[in-house]
Formats: sequence, structure tokens, C-alpha cells
Amino acid sequence: MNGFIRLVILSAMIASLTSCASRPVEDDLSLDGMDSSADVTSADESAPAADSASDDFAEFDEIDNQQPAQAESQAAPADDQDLAIEEEVNEAGGQEQVADAPAPAPEETSPTEDPFADSSVADVPAQTPEPTVTETTPDPFADQPPVSEPAPAPVTETIAAVPSGAPANITDLKFRANETGGTVIVQGDRPLTYTTRTNPDLRQFIIEVDNANLPDRLKRSLNTKDIKGSVGAIDAYQNPGSATARFVIQMREGLGEPMVQQEGNSLLIVASGSAPAEAMEVTDVSTAMEDNNILPSQNLTEFLAGNTKFYGKKISIETSNMDIRDALNFITEESGVNMVISEDVKGAVSLKLRQVPWDQALVVIMKAKKLGYTRQGNVLRIAPLQDLKAEEDDATKLAQARKNLEPLKVRMFPVSYAKVDELEKKIKDFLGDRGRVVGDVRTNALVVTDIEENLERAARLIASLDTQPAQVSIEGKIVEAKESFTRNIGVNWSATGAPIKLGSTARGPVNMNPSFNVNQSAAGSSGALNFNLNVGTLDIFGTLSAALALNESEEQVKIISAPRIMTLSNEKADINQTTEVPVRQVTQNGTATQETFQFKPLTLKLEVTPQVTADGSVIMKVLVNRQFRGADVSSAGQGAFAVNSREANTRVLVKNGQTAVIGGIYQSDATDGEVGVPWFRELPFVSYLFKTKNISKEKSELLIFLTPRIMGQIDNNAGNPTTTDF
Repeated sequence: MNGFIRLVILSAMIASLTSCASRPVEDDLSLDGMDSSADVTSADESAPAADSASDDFAEFDEIDNQQPAQAESQAAPADDQDLAIEEEVNEAGGQEQVADAPAPAPEETSPTEDPFADSSVADVPAQTPEPTVTETTPDPFADQPPVSEPAPAPVTETIAAVPSGAPANITDLKFRANETGGTVIVQGDRPLTYTTRTNPDLRQFIIEVDNANLPDRLKRSLNTKDIKGSVGAIDAYQNPGSATARFVIQMREGLGEPMVQQEGNSLLIVASGSAPAEAMEVTDVSTAMEDNNILPSQNLTEFLAGNTKFYGKKISIETSNMDIRDALNFITEESGVNMVISEDVKGAVSLKLRQVPWDQALVVIMKAKKLGYTRQGNVLRIAPLQDLKAEEDDATKLAQARKNLEPLKVRMFPVSYAKVDELEKKIKDFLGDRGRVVGDVRTNALVVTDIEENLERAARLIASLDTQPAQVSIEGKIVEAKESFTRNIGVNWSATGAPIKLGSTARGPVNMNPSFNVNQSAAGSSGALNFNLNVGTLDIFGTLSAALALNESEEQVKIISAPRIMTLSNEKADINQTTEVPVRQVTQNGTATQETFQFKPLTLKLEVTPQVTADGSVIMKVLVNRQFRGADVSSAGQGAFAVNSREANTRVLVKNGQTAVIGGIYQSDATDGEVGVPWFRELPFVSYLFKTKNISKEKSELLIFLTPRIMGQIDNNAGNPTTTDF
């Protein structure tokens, strides 16, 4: 009987522990509510299993929470059996056996003791113990396993119930612009789970798709800056190792948040705002046309006229009898360029291009099929050349018709520095067919009649031409240097005698006065050193004398003339200096001789026309002339002299403040003469006793220096020339 009671008590203990393990796990401290020391010992022995079970339960809380009712229903009969058996043991007085049994917690036993308070001990073994022992003891406790072993049973069932967590695949990303602002479409292979958040400072709306895979071909930016609407840009990316795909929508200023809708496997992010009326699809907006070097001209004619280089991405294409529209679409796909193809573009084309820039391939196709393009922003429109030419002509005619309908206006332009008559001729070329211009000399103004556009052009032209002219001061220096040398050496022989009378008084006397001179020029030389010697006396010739002449002179002369003049740019100026010298003139009237003097001018003249250039230099057209008195050409020294002239005429370019040498004249005159007694002047050693030798040398040099200086501030962008469009 005691063995049977022990077996029943052990079964009750196992059933009690099983009911505790099968209850919903709220806290591991629930096991500490036991008062019995045996319960604490059992809990320590099963600690490893209990910890692992609690971890598994924590991982599958949702599944475990679905089974508390079943666990409680299984544990309740066992609790009732424990209480009944415990009462029976107490009445029998087996206190030693009861000490080994676990005592349930007060809160667990108090509600179950009352129903069994009046039950007899004799009824318990007959009714309840037998089926309980038969069901719980045969297999589980044959080898006395740990108490916590039954706990993993529900965990295994929970793992089997968890569905597969394979990530969803993003298959496409598009943007459609419409009248309401635009819609971003995120397409997946299954319904997508997402969250949204905003960044107000950067005006960004962010959609995060959880447990999703974004392929590399969709990891890009959609640039929608050229599309009017509320969406400025779209950026799709996924960090390495992350299962969250993010889509950042850059909103334009002043617009609200987009609205997200889920339709099947797609997410629709609808943005509100203004957009083009015509819907369009953007699958990949690249920066193909952002490079200003790619097809920079507005049409093909302008491009071919001034371009020989291509800068597009290199592509390869090889086709045979391919429709030209398909070829153009291929270039569009490869380059990412925005292209509109006219419906008149037809025909087939055969191509074999390898690694050539896409813009070059496009130009080759257009030239081969007589096509052209027009560029508006980053969009190319391809059409036949004749269509584009007709459109251009129509646009020109329309613009001209609009100008003809504009009203005429009259405007007066005062002129400050320019000449009205000269400016009037220049303005006429800038007016239209109905425009006219009249110049008023008295007020120095122009009266212009034309449409507003032409009046504005005329105003800019007048403002550019009617500027203050620069003033130029020109300083000239004319330097003339002379050097002369004269030498006379020789002997002058002379003889004088008494007068001789021949004949009678009746027939009239013939008087002879014998005398002679040798080297007369030497004796009369100015500044000569003369020695008179009486050689002897002859009865016939009288006194014979000789004069030794030695004469040498050297002269250096330097003449400087410095004319200075100031004038305006492009205005001729001249300065003169005149000296009048008398010239003796002798006229004979019968036997009477009349002597008069006539004054002849000798002039120093400087004539210059400066032109100030845009970089601050001066272009000068120069004429310099100097006249001076020459040698006496009269036979008797009666004042008839020659007039010599020196002149330079040139055009030079000089920096402001620098000096230019515009001319130089060098002249050298040498004279070597000899006068003497024939035959005797050629005798050796004594030849100088019978001759006089004259040596004369003269040198002259003329230099002309000019220095221009621009006066005051120049208001013509000197040093920084610019161009102006009219």
C-alpha cells in the first residue's frame, strides 16, 4: 500500500510540473512561488532545459500565446488529483512520505481545496487514481528523465508553423507626369510592405520597402528637372547587406506630401501640383544633353558650319536595311537623350559603326537621309530638312508681320561728342523699312522714328559711338648737328714796280704798272696767318715779295628744335615756326643799277594726326619739315644763297608715354683743292713754295623724336577692349 501511495504521489508531482511548464510563460520568477524545498530542488535540476525553453518561447511568443487554453485544460485534472491524494495521505498519518512530496503554492491550492473537502479518502483510490496512474506512468518515467523534458514539444510545433521569409523583388520603377503632378510607380513580384517618412528641411519624401531586393539596373536617379511638376528628382538605392529598399522623392518647394496607394503588387506614390497637360513616361532621364559641347547649335546647319568634334558616349551599331526610326530609337536608348521624331521621317538605313560617339552617329544618319534637328533645351526634334526650312521661313514671315503691325515711336537722342551728320549715316542701317532718322545740327541731336525694338538698338549704338574722345599731347624734338673743318697752306708770291711811260706827249703816254700775284686765294683767306717777305728789288718789276699763308678752322654746331602740340584723337594738328631772311636782288635800268632786298621764309613744320587705340597705344601719321639757309651761290658774294630742306613723312605706332625715333638724315661733304704756279707746284720738296692747298670737310645729321601722351581719363575701355552686340 505504501508503494502504491508513493507511486501516486510521484505521478501527482510530475503532473503538477507538467501543468506549470505548459502554462503561458509570463515570467521565469513564477517558479519561485513554491514553499516546498523539494520544488526548489526540482527547479534547479531542470534549469538548463527551462532556460532554453524560455528562449524558444520568447522567439515564438505569438505562436505560444495561441495555446494557453489547451495547456490549462490539460493541467487542471492533474491539480485536482494532487489535492485529493494529499488529503488521503494526511489522514493516514504518513507524514514521512508527505515530506518528500511537493507542496503546491497557496494561490494554486486555495481555490481547489473546497470542492474536495467533503470527499472521503476511501473513494479516491477506487475512482481517480487508477486511470491517472495508468495513463501517465508507463513510458515517460521508465528511465526517470528530467522534469523539463516535455517542454520542447510545443516549440517544435511553433517553428513548423512559421511561413517562409523570402524577400520580394522590385521589377520596375517608372515616373508618369500628368496634370495632377505625377505618379511614381514601384512594381514588385508580390505585395510590398512599406513605411514612409519625410524630411521637411530637404523637402524629401522617403518610402522604405521592407524585405525587398532592388536590382542594380534600378539603382539610379531619375532626373525630372526638365518636366514641370511637383517631383524634382527620384533616387532609388539599397545599402549593401540591407533588406530595405529606399525611394527618395525630391519635392519642389511649396507642395504637399505625396499620397501612397497599393494596387496589387505595385506601389503608387501620387504627387500633386502643376505638370504638363500631356502625359509622358520617363524611364531613365540621364545627363546626355547636359554637356554643352554635345550638339550645341540650335539646328544642324549651324552645327555643321562650325563644328568638327564630337563628345557623346561611344556606341556600336551594325544593321542592314533597318528602319530609320528604329535606328534613331536605338541611339536614344544608348545615349539617354530626349528625342522627338517627326512622322515624316521614313526609310531604311544600313549602318556599321564601331565605337563612335552617339552624336556623330546621329549626324551621319541625318546627313544620309537629308534630315535635320532643332534643339529646345535638352530635347532634340528630328525632321526632314525641307520641313524645318519651311518652318523657319514661316517663323520669319510671322515675326516680320508682327513687326509691321507694331506702332511707330519717335525718340530724340542728344549727341555730345560725335558729329550729327556722320552719326546719322551710321544709324540708318540699323532701322527698319518704316524707320527714318533726321539730324539737327543746331541742337546737335538725332530724331529717330521706328518701332520700339529698333529704337533700343539705335540707342545702344549711339551710346557706344558718342563717347568722349581722348586728347593726345605730342612733343617733338628735331636735333641737327654740324661739324666742319677747313685748312689752307701755301706761299703767295707778288711783285710791284714803278710806273713806266711809253711814247711822246703828243701821241699820248702809255703807262705800265708792272705787278703780279701768285696764290691770290691764300692771301685773301679769312683768318689766315700771313708772313710778308721782301725777296729783292728788280729794276723792271720793282719790289718782289712773298706771303706765307697758314689757315685751319674747325666748327661744331648743334641745333635743337622742340615743337609741342595737343589734339584730339583722329584730328589733324600742325605747328609751324618761320624765319624770314633777306635776299639781295640787283636790277639794272639802263645805265642805272637798283639794289633791293626780298625776304624769303624758312619754315619748321610739324603736322600730326593721332589715333588712340583700344589698348592705350597711339597711332600717329607724322609730317616733319625743316628749311634752313644754305651756302652763298653768288659769284661776287652778293647774298644769293640756297635753301635747304629736311622732311620726314611716316606712320608709326607708339605706346603711351614712349618715344619713337621716326627719322634721321646723315650728310658728309669733303672738298680738297689746290692752287699754284704751273709746273713749279709739281716740283718735289719745294712744291709748297709755289702752291696753296685747300682742305674742307663738313658733316651734318638730322634726328626727329616724337613722344605722345594721352591726357586725362580715357572712357573707351582702354586696356580691356570689349565687344557690343546690336
